[in-house]
Amino acid sequence: MPPARPRFSPEPSNQLQQFRGVRHPLPPGDKRVLAVLIVHLCFLPWALGGMRSWGQLISLGLAIIGFAVAFWSVARYRSDAMARDPSAPRPPTPFRRLMKFPPFWLGLALLAYIVLQSFNPTWQYVTNGTHWWLKRVPNISWLPTSIETPFERFNLWRQFIIYASAWLTLCTVAIGLTRRRSFMLLLTVLAANGLALAAVGLFMRATTSTEHVLWLKDRIINASTFGSFVYKNHAGAYLALMAVVMMVLAARHRERALREHSQSSPAPLGVFGALLLFAAVVFSYSRGSTLLLGGYLILAALVFLIHRYFTQSESTTPRIVTFTVMAMIAFVVAFALAQMDFGRVMDQFEKLAEQKHQDASISGRLDARAAGQDMLSATWPRGLGAGSFRFLFPQYIKRFSASYRGGSLFWEHAHNDWLEIPIELGLIGTGLIVAGIGWGCWRLGRTSVWRRLPPLLLALGLLQTLVHAAIDFPLQNPAILITWLVLALIATRFNDRQFEG
Repeated sequence: MPPARPRFSPEPSNQLQQFRGVRHPLPPGDKRVLAVLIVHLCFLPWALGGMRSWGQLISLGLAIIGFAVAFWSVARYRSDAMARDPSAPRPPTPFRRLMKFPPFWLGLALLAYIVLQSFNPTWQYVTNGTHWWLKRVPNISWLPTSIETPFERFNLWRQFIIYASAWLTLCTVAIGLTRRRSFMLLLTVLAANGLALAAVGLFMRATTSTEHVLWLKDRIINASTFGSFVYKNHAGAYLALMAVVMMVLAARHRERALREHSQSSPAPLGVFGALLLFAAVVFSYSRGSTLLLGGYLILAALVFLIHRYFTQSESTTPRIVTFTVMAMIAFVVAFALAQMDFGRVMDQFEKLAEQKHQDASISGRLDARAAGQDMLSATWPRGLGAGSFRFLFPQYIKRFSASYRGGSLFWEHAHNDWLEIPIELGLIGTGLIVAGIGWGCWRLGRTSVWRRLPPLLLALGLLQTLVHAAIDFPLQNPAILITWLVLALIATRFNDRQFEG
């Protein structure tokens, strides 16, 4: 017979203390970088998702500050370490850390490519005060191209700012965070901020009929708003990411409880938070986000059961605690949902179940995809120019009268990021992005992401957003794009021994 498991003792033995390891305080550099990252990443969703010029400029400023703080912190740590022990191996310089980070080079090349596009416009935006049109201008036929448009209406430089903010933030995380505990603190704050966003959105749905963003009257009026987001599908995609973060936190706390033989852990609270965020996604009326997040939660449960079976782990939490927490979760969720009107939610899914020609949203997106494919076939070698899709797209969508409406319906995006990005960036720009995704997949495989539950759940959640990008445009939202990139980098480094502690 197998030997009986030792009973848990409140006074851990020396062997158990050694197994747990000593938890050293975070380095001062990590704390400084975390402070700037938290301000930046929590600011973006509240700033209308970063979809306005003022939010994008503030985001760029915070990204520059974060990068400068990370660079200075690494340089200071190196000088302090050399002063303490001149004979010890010298820590790498911040330059060296950046040189060994492939997304640094890929992002730098992409930004340089966009600048090159700006010097070779093919079209120029012209207006008489009431109407606008594009005028063809001479250009070099073999160089990347763009469209000259005003900054306030969105142009190449607005897209450049978004990409630059994302690139600088990614580099900040790469060189500035040196402990896995720093990753977990960042995820915890992001999850709390996501719950606050969800609470505001649900409160507005339940208590008011206003369609103003955050009650900002005479500012933004849109039937598709939710909480602080101008577009409900962006709200759904962002909150779905936060639900993924909640599940990662739950898995991490459970992992730690098993390792330390604790009788309780905050893991059920993470699951509870994910369910609350799922309820918020449902009442954002974003059908795609609801279906994708629901599928992710089911998949996460299956992955947990499979992972538990193969690792043969057994929880030390008393069953009465588990049952009590689950009962509380069920009661709170049932009470919250009972206060909501499911009428509009059901209407949204009934439309989805009907034939495609009976739902203008679905038929319009199919028309936009067909027009976008024609546009891609004409522009893919050089690209149209970053941020230029919306200005030339009317020339292609106008053959679909129901989706063009005589020019009164203006399409800002293709509702398909994997179509819009190649249209704007062309072969070279898209190749740089694909190379970055390939590097991330290689890193996930090299660190054996499937060995531990937290990074595996995070990777699956990131894949959810990429699938959503095939039916909408979540990656055109700065809050989603920058947060997604940070989470992706954390997923690639979670199992790396370099970041233990």
